[in-house]
Amino acid sequence: MQTNLAGKTYEVQTESDGKWTLFASHNVKSQAIQQAQALLDSHKYSGVKVIAESDRKGDEIIFNERAEVTDKGLTVVPIDSSPVCETPADCYQLEARRTIGRLLRQYLDDVGMTAMELAFDFGRLKMLERDDKLYIGALSRLASLQVDKDAGEKPVDRQNKLERLYNQLVANAQKMMKREDLNEALQAGGLQALVDKVNAEAPAEDRHMLILAGLAVHMGEQGDWSGKIESLVTLLDGQAGVVVQAYVDEALAEILDGTAAITELLGGVADAASAHR
Repeated sequence: MQTNLAGKTYEVQTESDGKWTLFASHNVKSQAIQQAQALLDSHKYSGVKVIAESDRKGDEIIFNERAEVTDKGLTVVPIDSSPVCETPADCYQLEARRTIGRLLRQYLDDVGMTAMELAFDFGRLKMLERDDKLYIGALSRLASLQVDKDAGEKPVDRQNKLERLYNQLVANAQKMMKREDLNEALQAGGLQALVDKVNAEAPAEDRHMLILAGLAVHMGEQGDWSGKIESLVTLLDGQAGVVVQAYVDEALAEILDGTAAITELLGGVADAASAHR
């Protein structure tokens, strides 16, 4: 594979039953570390490490962590409707994200993230792709809901289209890992600064994705659901325009779709009535 300017590649390896296996190779250190952490958090492997390989310096282990292997039995949640997605841009729309949020509710609650955050997390997307129960199950369910039977489309054809779309989303997430300037703009001047930067620099068709990417990184830096909500509300300062308000409202809507987030906000109980008992 193509190396970076330093001549390094980064191998992500996983351990199962005492045997180490190559999981993936990267030419960007941050991508390898992000994927390694996601694999570790999945608790499917007893160990995960990242090895930096260089012609000049040889091999160096830069990440080496252990985890307890557990089978959480996460599955897709049955849903009965889905917007039709033909392009990556369709997948970034709120209703598509909320649909994925409902479909992958068990998984997203377990890892503590929204569908928007998942869409720009390259490591977790690649890991999800290797989980047949979740990945194939999700594609199959979405295909059955989105198939255009009137046009003679078959579920398998729609599933193939969705798989190609997923690959495009993964590629976009990988590209966004190099756009540290997006989150830097948000941290320096708030969400309005990010919106202004993107509007000034990017073509119209890319702007929504870029704003979501910056916002997703910002949310991912928060420790829990309460932290995510607080960080979003903080973005609604006196200078926030209607566009900023819309992005914050959508992100909050995604969070509040989740049972885990509601339970955390209510102090560990499932509903408001129980919270007052």
